[in-house]
Amino acid sequence: LSEGDVQPEMLDLEADPFDPPTAAEVELEPTGDFAFIRYQGEDLIQVVDLWTGELSWLVVGNEPTDMDLSPDGTELLVVARGSGELRTFDAAAPEPDPRPCAEADNCMELPSTETIGSLSMAPVGDVALLYTTAAPTDRVTVWDRATDELTVRRLEKPVAQVIMAPDGESMVVVHSLADVPDESDIYSDHHVITIVTIED
Repeated sequence: LSEGDVQPEMLDLEADPFDPPTAAEVELEPTGDFAFIRYQGEDLIQVVDLWTGELSWLVVGNEPTDMDLSPDGTELLVVARGSGELRTFDAAAPEPDPRPCAEADNCMELPSTETIGSLSMAPVGDVALLYTTAAPTDRVTVWDRATDELTVRRLEKPVAQVIMAPDGESMVVVHSLADVPDESDIYSDHHVITIVTIED
């Protein structure tokens, strides 16, 4: 394509011109039909039809803090830390479901004992990791997407970052320098990583 072949088109997102929200995250559905926008401080995900410009909103719970597409791009997954829930939508045909999590077919309640605000999915397979980087906790939750089984695992230190291996068989957890409050840690004041085998 030459420069003259590209004609960008602006879409009006109907934001308040005097106090527009701040976009925290944008995901693009693989076919290019839809864009999904998570705004800071908003409890809804905006859906933009990139062909028609039509705007709609998805109910995702209180305080959504992470949004990802599944590895094959068919599903949009949103973690809401405030209400402790995870909602899944058909990325190619997103339909809002305003029902509470306990009644919605696309919603899973997360363990009430855990603080969860982030999601990392293996590039292949059905395993995902749920965790937080916003609180000093050394626990993560392994989610088997095939069965919806949730398993809480304890690590050595709080989580700063999660990196999934390309083959989906393991992950590297980069820990924060800070320790869990009121716990004695042999790695106190040390930078450490944990290598987790997914099948374990």
